[in-house]
Amino acid sequence: MRLLLATDVTTRGGVDGYVLALADALRRGGHSVVLLLEESTTSALREDAARRGLDVRFAKQYHRRHSAAEIRADSTRVLDELSPDGVHVTCGSPWSCLGLREVAVARGLPLIVTEQQVHEALVLDADARERMRASYLAARAVIFVSEGNRATMRRVVGLDGVRNCVIPNGVDTARLPMPDRPALPRSDHAGARLMTAARLAPEKALHLLIEAVSALPASMVGTVNLFGEGPEHDRLDRLVQELGLRSRVFLRPWSDRIAEHLAEHDLFVLPSRAEGMPFALLEAMAVGLPVVASDVAGNAEALLDGAAGTLVPQGDSTALADGIRRALTDPAETLRRSRVGAAHVRSHHDLPRLLLKTVDLWTPPSERKGSTPWPRYS
Repeated sequence: MRLLLATDVTTRGGVDGYVLALADALRRGGHSVVLLLEESTTSALREDAARRGLDVRFAKQYHRRHSAAEIRADSTRVLDELSPDGVHVTCGSPWSCLGLREVAVARGLPLIVTEQQVHEALVLDADARERMRASYLAARAVIFVSEGNRATMRRVVGLDGVRNCVIPNGVDTARLPMPDRPALPRSDHAGARLMTAARLAPEKALHLLIEAVSALPASMVGTVNLFGEGPEHDRLDRLVQELGLRSRVFLRPWSDRIAEHLAEHDLFVLPSRAEGMPFALLEAMAVGLPVVASDVAGNAEALLDGAAGTLVPQGDSTALADGIRRALTDPAETLRRSRVGAAHVRSHHDLPRLLLKTVDLWTPPSERKGSTPWPRYS
């Protein structure tokens, strides 16, 4: 099949890697792939895809930058030009590429939707709810990356009659070093080294990490590195200045060498307000780096409800500071949880195996080998 793989992500983050890995997996499965990106994206997807020899096209897709009429017109143009056999949309939010989905459905094209992130507090008006539900009902499959995301969309949109399944996110565990963590904190620097890797966007709530660090002594937390790009950069930079943390907190560009950075730190911290199932967190867990994260659906599922890391209430910098303090002052328990997390990710979140399940959904039921259950109506 000739598949159009679309996403409207605009900044670098874990979804980039997922889209590229899915494109590679689809091609290995015998499909040809054209990648459709939001025309204003600053993501590295365009360069990375070109290096892989992918056909990359651009169109108006992001609903916060273009009108519904513009998105529909560009979607129509792209489908006219490419005449794909199917459309696969990878969503950064439930709104992602909704106009494209509607045009594809109107043409009778097979559609699969992967929901990467759904805010637990999502509220939709009646029109948005009906549009989203209609695209779900028409889809060959709707994939959720966590049970929490599926539960939210069941509440908000309703999944009765919708073919859906959960295929969690993963990381390529074969390319990551096996966990071998020293005691906390390391002896080669003063205070622990903390890091995070995320889009600098409001839903990541990285200001809470900066505020939490301001409440902890430098003897406990010496350095914090925030790897990422996005619209919150300047706001976060001002907060670092206001709190007098220039010597301790550093905003770093997004890096394709996150695995190497993980090895240089003592704790991974993710204070998000909402998550699907974050790739950087899974990567940290896979290499045995202890994690402190907000207790939201995707984080909690990945961390086995706290058995594999420290969970703290979301939206509370004081609770986050306390969670960091507990993790650093009880190293034996922290390292025990990190080992549980590493074993769990390596056995349940291996990306190549999980992508086979997604690719398999593009095989007609009559030709399937039965390795992945066809999504049932919920």
